[in-house]
Amino acid sequence: MLTPARKRKLKRLGRRMKFHFWNFWGWIRIAMKKRLTASHEIHIWHESASFQKRLGDLKVRNYRRAIILGNGMGLNKIDREFSKVLRHDSETLVIGLNRAYMRYEPDVLLWIDEETRRDILKHFFRREVLVIQTAKKDPYWLQMDYWHRNRNFRDFKERGLFFMRTILISALHLCFLLGVKEIILIGVDFDSRTYFFEGHPYYDSASHYEIADPAFIQKGALGYSTHRAVQEVIEYLIEKEHYSIRYTDESRFLSNIRGLQKVDVKNIYPNSLIAVI
Repeated sequence: MLTPARKRKLKRLGRRMKFHFWNFWGWIRIAMKKRLTASHEIHIWHESASFQKRLGDLKVRNYRRAIILGNGMGLNKIDREFSKVLRHDSETLVIGLNRAYMRYEPDVLLWIDEETRRDILKHFFRREVLVIQTAKKDPYWLQMDYWHRNRNFRDFKERGLFFMRTILISALHLCFLLGVKEIILIGVDFDSRTYFFEGHPYYDSASHYEIADPAFIQKGALGYSTHRAVQEVIEYLIEKEHYSIRYTDESRFLSNIRGLQKVDVKNIYPNSLIAVI
């Protein structure tokens, strides 16, 4: 007879086997796509040796700031003129989250779920994009437990990117690893599940952003809702690491985070620069 502990162990093993099967099949599909279409993206796993090498390559470019592209409606503010000047800005690292590439092809694209991977495989990238697969840890609460005890990125010694509740935190950790202390968030609000594209399974302009069950948040996530996780990480970077973080979207949630400042997309680049380019 199986004991409860044995059942839990077998369940975890089954999840790992399922994850590795789909991961292996995904890499085969990526190789076939690149061979057949000559698409320009470079796919890596965030805990691999390739990630460490690419991280080193990004560091030597000495980026002055980073622009993180979320999937909110504010991403539609990126028009042709803004895209053009952004493309010519060698001092800014553009990090896209999940399907942000549909609006603008970033320098680095972070994704986490299988549905996003399927969409990425359908897209033909016209420029070199570093596509990094992140993943939730197993057990899920391990990195949340680390954050609960340490409340910083400095003591995080595991390979790969830190993940807690939302991939935005992985993007902020990437900026930390690169030493980029000026960050602008575009298409990020955390007020609702309204996305700049249609077809997302959780798309609902009327709903609250948090979709996790309250019981799971208390037990499985150590009390960390998405809002709590994002607020603590951003306030830590601003107050302890002296980061400058700004956002462009209308957001009740972001407006209540200490030290976070709002900026108009039109003020990110001076008009004189846009006119020249």
